[in-house]
Amino acid sequence: MKKLPVDFEQTIGFWLDYSNSTFNLGTIFKKIQFNSTKYEINWVLCFVTDSSFLDFTSIENGYKTIVLIKLDKSLTILDNIPIIQNWYSDNKVNEEVFLFVNKVLLEISYLVY
Repeated sequence: MKKLPVDFEQTIGFWLDYSNSTFNLGTIFKKIQFNSTKYEINWVLCFVTDSSFLDFTSIENGYKTIVLIKLDKSLTILDNIPIIQNWYSDNKVNEEVFLFVNKVLLEISYLVY
């Protein structure tokens, strides 16, 4: 069994329905926006995969992916993001949740546990 290269105590998983840009491993997200409120963060993209569970070096433009992000701090707003039930789940986030690198954004669809 392969060991994931992350510390799960400081990591959270997100399921992304679609990415408008490519984000490489090591990308540092500086802000998270929840509806109209923005929070300063320093979260690092540390693992990317899809339904095949193979390691990827980036989130590719246009693909559904599962990502693990290392947190510098946790936010209670994450409690409002639904947990995905399966790869085809359609119970998306009711609020707008985005991660930012400069002005490029990544929309979060679900939490993965």
